[in-house]
Amino acid sequence: MDDNQFDDIIKKKVGEYQEPGFDPAALADLHYRMSEASAVWPWYSRYRTELLVGAGLALCTLIILWNQTSLSNQENVLLTDNLNASKNQSEQISKLQHEINYLRSIQPDTITVIEYREQKSLGYTFLLNQIAGLEATLKSYVDLSMIDKTSSVADTPKHFEELTLSTDPSSSMYPQRLVPKQMNNKSARALWNEKNTDIDAKERSLSVKAMRDIENHYQKGIGIRIGPTLDISKGFYSVGSGRIDVAGGILADFILSPSLSLETGGKYAHRVHKISDQDDILKSQLPFVEKDLGTPKNVDIDSWILEVPVNLKYRYPISLKSHWLAGVGLSPMLFTRQTLEYDYEFSGNSSATIYSIYKKDKPEFYLGTVNFSWGLSNETKRKNIIETSIYYQYGLGGIGAENIKRSFLGLRGVYWFKVR
Repeated sequence: MDDNQFDDIIKKKVGEYQEPGFDPAALADLHYRMSEASAVWPWYSRYRTELLVGAGLALCTLIILWNQTSLSNQENVLLTDNLNASKNQSEQISKLQHEINYLRSIQPDTITVIEYREQKSLGYTFLLNQIAGLEATLKSYVDLSMIDKTSSVADTPKHFEELTLSTDPSSSMYPQRLVPKQMNNKSARALWNEKNTDIDAKERSLSVKAMRDIENHYQKGIGIRIGPTLDISKGFYSVGSGRIDVAGGILADFILSPSLSLETGGKYAHRVHKISDQDDILKSQLPFVEKDLGTPKNVDIDSWILEVPVNLKYRYPISLKSHWLAGVGLSPMLFTRQTLEYDYEFSGNSSATIYSIYKKDKPEFYLGTVNFSWGLSNETKRKNIIETSIYYQYGLGGIGAENIKRSFLGLRGVYWFKVR
């Protein structure tokens, strides 16, 4: 047997050898885990839930805005036509007012009686002489240089509104004299009242029923308002203490009637609270506590929460532009992620601590809180609405990874845009 044949026999024996207990599936699983651990994950995979929720809210908002804008285009065109017609009517009224003021400013001068006859008689000559004497008498009242020879009877002076023709009893054929007669009664004239009208005072003097009737008259169907919101609140926890947190989002208000509306939308907040009492930490049964390290000295809990409030609001009119508001509702909460940070005391050295962190990235939904609010709304010159309110949210039970009951007291502001 040569060397080549011996090598072939050894290779064949080694190739057919199998280790007892060898599992090919386990080897394949090991290769899969190694390839998965070496993979590079994109940055957005960690925030995929927040991105999907935000994109959904933005898409719904755009669809609502587009739909309501298209439905209200025809109503806006009709309103524009009515405004143009009102403007033209006001211009005509202004022109008529100027004409009336001009006519009032014209002062009458005097009257000239001119009579033409085909045949001059003795009586006619006598009448002309009497008229000449009358004009001489009038010089003491009116400057003859201002006499208008073409003025009509409508321009009669104030003191000589009527001429009375008298005759001599001995001669009834021809008139003898003209005597000016002074009017005993003054003419009735409409006077312009310059009294200013306070519109705000008029609105405040309206009764609540009258304001309700006006709002019912102008409301057609369900009104819609959309606007950004910003609130500042203080958290109160059954275990531990909270801080002042800020939340923001987009809300929609559906006006069911002049007195009732339904509000909903979304608010996003980053809330933080801290537990420092070791007895409270032991009672709370917090998740993933390292029992080998003892009881934590401090626990910091960060929560990123998407809140979906659904509130029924009642509006009481102060004026046509201002209302008192009272609301009640529910706020379900979606905890998108949480971070729990534990500080342990290092044994043998009180100044040193051991730091441990637990992250919960799986979103979880909770019933949340019951909402109560009281506020005031006011309409601006641009027909938008500014709303401010104080609210209290009462927790319905333990929520979050730590399973702790929480309530909130805060101040909220909303700037509403009228969509319909």
